[in-house]
Amino acid sequence: HIPLIRDAIDRAGGVDQVAMACDCTSRTVYYWLKNGMPYTDLTGKTNYSQIIAEKSGLTKDAILSAKPERLEPELTQ
Repeated sequence: HIPLIRDAIDRAGGVDQVAMACDCTSRTVYYWLKNGMPYTDLTGKTNYSQIIAEKSGLTKDAILSAKPERLEPELTQ
């Protein structure tokens, strides 16, 4: 999981509450926890990160910038 997104979702009331607020499934919220917010939030087509920000007290930009931790070191040339 991505720690900052986990924190934001916990502060917003948990997975089920965020799913209801965003009009999506809990499974979708779990996907965000693992992979980050959807590309459509970056383009402005959706506003899930704004909804989570308002409910959690964190900023939309912080939520959008949260990325999964790399499990493997980057390869160098």
